[in-house]
Amino acid sequence: MKDDIKNQHHMNHVKDQHHDSVLVTLADKNYVNQVKQLFSSVYWNAGWSGDYLLLSHEIPEKDLLWFKKKGILVFKCKPLYKKRYYGSINGCDLSKLYLFKPYFKNWKHIIFLDADIIVKSSLDGLKKNKGISVVPDGMKIMDNFKKNPVSLGLDKKYDLNSTGFNSGVIVLDSRMIEEGVFSDLKNMIKPYEPYVLYGIQPLLVFYFYKRWDSLPLMYNVEVQKLQNHYYLKEEKIKGVVLHFDGPGKPWKKESGFYKEWQNNLELAEKIDLKNIPPAAKIFSDNEMMRYQKYLQGRKIVRDAIKVNISRSKYYVGRMIKSVSPRFYYYLGGQN
Repeated sequence: MKDDIKNQHHMNHVKDQHHDSVLVTLADKNYVNQVKQLFSSVYWNAGWSGDYLLLSHEIPEKDLLWFKKKGILVFKCKPLYKKRYYGSINGCDLSKLYLFKPYFKNWKHIIFLDADIIVKSSLDGLKKNKGISVVPDGMKIMDNFKKNPVSLGLDKKYDLNSTGFNSGVIVLDSRMIEEGVFSDLKNMIKPYEPYVLYGIQPLLVFYFYKRWDSLPLMYNVEVQKLQNHYYLKEEKIKGVVLHFDGPGKPWKKESGFYKEWQNNLELAEKIDLKNIPPAAKIFSDNEMMRYQKYLQGRKIVRDAIKVNISRSKYYVGRMIKSVSPRFYYYLGGQN
């Protein structure tokens, strides 16, 4: 009840702001610096002029003061599960479902970003999107499960071989926040939990099945996928949003993005929401399309030559491996 009253107080503050869009992220006490870096990159690189909001999953009040003093809104999330993990689902991740509470109808457009993201350029192009918009992840829906979901009868409702999406970036038209959406999603947690691999992502994929629109790839560039599967170096990786959704997080000193991440964190202290800087970069639709085609071309070439070369009867694989092991594995070679 106390949290509801506090959130209501922030709702009244929102009405005074007169902004029609909000940038949202989620964190617990272990990711406070990550959120500061994210908001900093949104402020300095995107020149975001809408509201900034933190979904707080049990972050101590003393740590929340920094955000409140900066004018960043705080929505305190009552844990949907008391322990840190509910089976394979992180309890904090469940709080992402609060995006679908009526509170967020105070804005026309909600842009949600995971905390393991660096924003590189303007996000204003997302304000025109209707419904719910996300970036396809290239995976079959079936790949989101650690157990075969057929026993849930999902194969009768959904094409499990169709493509899902990455829920690290969600662009939401608040008209999608209809009565009962939050409760419906919450009620999916218990029956789905024993099956899912990737947090609450499968819940969202199923709930919005065939109701989501695709965003250009550059709005959710999965950095490690480009590094590990396309062998792109840091300087070749472009995007409006760089998403580090694997183990190679940018706050680790061995990351090629560590200096940039650390610089953004330091600049967070200079955030002044009364004075919004211009965006550092604005990608045109043509630029986004060209880069997406470039990545698609690399994937086509790589897939075309991935011929289980390690099994070649002519020992081609062994020869390539002796010259360049990196290229050997890139071609699909096996140990």
